[in-house]
Amino acid sequence: MYYCPILSNTLSHEMIHIIHFVTFTKTAITQRWLRDGSRWRETAGFGSPLSTPQLGKVYIFADRVWPFYVGKASQRLGSRLGGGFRATPERRIAGFAGYRFKQHMTNAFLHVFMGPPASPWSSIEAECIEAEVVFRIRQAGAWPKYQTEIHFAEAKPVHTSAADEIMAYFGTLRKRNGLNPPSGI
Repeated sequence: MYYCPILSNTLSHEMIHIIHFVTFTKTAITQRWLRDGSRWRETAGFGSPLSTPQLGKVYIFADRVWPFYVGKASQRLGSRLGGGFRATPERRIAGFAGYRFKQHMTNAFLHVFMGPPASPWSSIEAECIEAEVVFRIRQAGAWPKYQTEIHFAEAKPVHTSAADEIMAYFGTLRKRNGLNPPSGI
């Protein structure tokens, strides 16, 4: 488990933040690197807690500094992302037409946020936080570039606080000129 060091001074609780760099085609993720401290290491898949079903996760695809897609998952992250890469407007999966960004790029940073182990987020809580993050991105200038839908629900202070902390991370990332991908990419 990795707790994001950039956020550690601003967190009101220990939110889990795991960063991957992924390469992909229009139909699948092809390579994954996990951010381990200040280094990247190649991985074969998404490990625990991302592979744990029924834990609410907010996942964000981003360029070096800013989100372009925000989603939520409560199943294994690999299953959720796999469906998003396999789906197309012509061949929807559970009503989802797939990620639009896969038509325009071949790699991205993948940030996954989860509640602390002592009080993990439910699917509904992750959905509230997802919506609040998207709303804050909109308030900063524009909707996430490849966001195709969002479901809003009544947010409680814990949801708005989590969204504020996630956006504080991206604000810090912008000021620090972003993340660098693994060498050789």
